[in-house]
Amino acid sequence: MKKAIFLLWIFLLLITSSTYTGIAQSGRNSGSTTDVATQLSVIVHNRTTEQVNLNKDNLALFDGGIEQEIEYFRYDSTGARIIILADNSQTLRTDPTIVQQIAQAIIKELKPEDRLMVIGYAEQAEIFSDFTNDVKNLTNSTTQFRKQGLPKLYDALVASVGDGFRKQIGVSKRAIVLISDGYDKDSRIKYEEALSYLLNENVVIYAFQTPDRSYGAIRPKDAGPKPVDAITSLADSTGGLLFKVDKVENIAEDAKTLMKELKENWFTLAYKPKGVNLVNTRRLLVTTPSDKLTIRTKKLHPPQL
Repeated sequence: MKKAIFLLWIFLLLITSSTYTGIAQSGRNSGSTTDVATQLSVIVHNRTTEQVNLNKDNLALFDGGIEQEIEYFRYDSTGARIIILADNSQTLRTDPTIVQQIAQAIIKELKPEDRLMVIGYAEQAEIFSDFTNDVKNLTNSTTQFRKQGLPKLYDALVASVGDGFRKQIGVSKRAIVLISDGYDKDSRIKYEEALSYLLNENVVIYAFQTPDRSYGAIRPKDAGPKPVDAITSLADSTGGLLFKVDKVENIAEDAKTLMKELKENWFTLAYKPKGVNLVNTRRLLVTTPSDKLTIRTKKLHPPQL
């Protein structure tokens, strides 16, 4: 049965906090220290066939321009919690059958320990399948994708995290597979607030970018970034990946790439921030001297107000 995700409580929560206070200057406003460990999801790829001994001693972490001591860095072998969030709005240029094909390609690659939820959104978000690893149930739920209404993307992102991931206690490997062109129409929650919410919750966005219905048109300032900029930033800022839906024959391979990364390349890093100002937005950087490795994590810590 379809279930509407109500946004009011999330909206009221978000309007009590401000949006970004600006990117913190490297080394400025330092002095704050916390004894509470912060966890980061870190995705690591070896570009060669050579084995690389990767541990906390050959990594460097910078928070707000200040190097931090890493408490631990370890491979995350746990199952993933994945939400497929698909644009169901009327003016999406991509046919629902293509959206369905993307979702089913992801579902096909599920591992037994994974759980997946299917949500379609337009003017509200609807759960078509709750978290499960039942492939038949999930596949059937994708037949409900359709075209109607306007796309309230940012409302849907925040509502999906609040209604879905918040119930998955103790799960660190959390990702949203967003099937969209990045276009938002009149969400109550603005882009900056939605991104801040995703970053605070350590949710990684894997985006399947469909053709831009706005054809690159300039948007009013209060309407948020251009669709292509919005969807690119959502993936890049959270440490995810962007796949372009321009060739249908690439969908299956892109789905395999995504799901293999969740299974084989996901690590957890923990540290206690020291010498940083927690009320500023802070840049994050994880590096290694090895030229054989590529490392991704979220780009920012939102302010803690």
